[in-house]
Amino acid sequence: MATFNVLKNFHPMIGCDWHDLMPPGSPSITGKAPYLAVAPLVWLTYNLTAKWGPSTHTHWGWTMQRQTDIGPLIPHIGAPNVLLPLIIAFSGSKSYFGTSRILAEGKPVAIAIAKIINTNLNCDGPTKMPPLPTGFVLAFTTHETSVTLGDVLADLAQMVFDSLLQFGIARFFNLPIFGKICTPIYEKLLFAPIFNKLLPALGNGAIMNYLYKKGLVEFLAKGVAIQLPLHIAGILLGSPLGWSPSWSPVGSGGYATNPNDPDSPSREESVHDALRDYINGTGNQHPSSPPPSPTPPPPAADAGAPPPPPPADAGAPPSPPPADAGAPAPPPSADAGAPASPPAPASGSGAPASPPPADAGAPAPSPPADAGAPPAPADAGAPKPPDAGTPAPKQAAAPKPKGAGIPKKPGAGKPPQGGGAPQR
Repeated sequence: MATFNVLKNFHPMIGCDWHDLMPPGSPSITGKAPYLAVAPLVWLTYNLTAKWGPSTHTHWGWTMQRQTDIGPLIPHIGAPNVLLPLIIAFSGSKSYFGTSRILAEGKPVAIAIAKIINTNLNCDGPTKMPPLPTGFVLAFTTHETSVTLGDVLADLAQMVFDSLLQFGIARFFNLPIFGKICTPIYEKLLFAPIFNKLLPALGNGAIMNYLYKKGLVEFLAKGVAIQLPLHIAGILLGSPLGWSPSWSPVGSGGYATNPNDPDSPSREESVHDALRDYINGTGNQHPSSPPPSPTPPPPAADAGAPPPPPPADAGAPPSPPPADAGAPAPPPSADAGAPASPPAPASGSGAPASPPPADAGAPAPSPPADAGAPPAPADAGAPKPPDAGTPAPKQAAAPKPKGAGIPKKPGAGKPPQGGGAPQR
């Protein structure tokens, strides 16, 4: 998986910005000219527009958050330009690319989209061309991370939208009608205090005398007046690049914050996140969550339903056989032959034994191998026929009643009359 360097506060931005050109002595803007813009990601205005995680530190530098902006006062080096003070005062350089997989203070960290180089959206224009990605951040660090396709495409779409929005605001408020409205405001509120009070007081009037000698007072005033409507619009409406007050409805003001809940995602971030999640095809998942575990395979088709639990009134399991029941019968020996056929019922034995009654309880333990046939239960009914080949047990003779037996002959047992030996 490809990795990208994370932006740090000391990474330098080097850009080539194309700005409106109004040379000294020219009555109007004549075209555009390139200017070298150089500044680190955290510059003189500190956290006015720059964003980083205050408690998210690595061994080198602070971790910058996505949409960090260097902000105002970025130095511009190039051709003489009456508009240059305004260009520097309202400058900006914004880092749009980041990853939602790694958060710094709850915000996606900013990354270099070209591994060690990031393209920032810089403040080109404002009226001759829109802001362009002409700022290049040199991101040398060992802190790397990965990024999703949804992050890249959503960041790119947001960059294009902000560029068109700022260019549209500049073109609209640079129409002649707004110049007629704003020029009297400028002359009363800005020109008079600056050129009549502030500049004469600086250096005991030395700066004002220098500007008069060079013929720059009139052109500076004209240059400010030409782009005054645009900068007033930037204050009232906000601008995606550079600084805007928190109460402005668009740009880095209210458009980028939620006035009802500062801790919740802004309106701009909500749209960006929805587009990112749609491209990725996933919900808004926490970036540090592990990948989902594989789904277990479904049960086999012939597994059947699990056995039902035993009924509640099943009672205790049957007790084990008594200890003196003897050892279990040994298995038959190998030469035992075929098993004996079942015994034939004896003639006249009557009906087979009826099954034991339902209240007989648990079955009796099996008798030992040499215990013989089990006795028939007392209430079993007709006697069970004996096994074939086994002699029937002798039945005990019923006791004879008194005087029973062979009848005696008459006079038997009586002694002969007259005693002595019997007569012959």
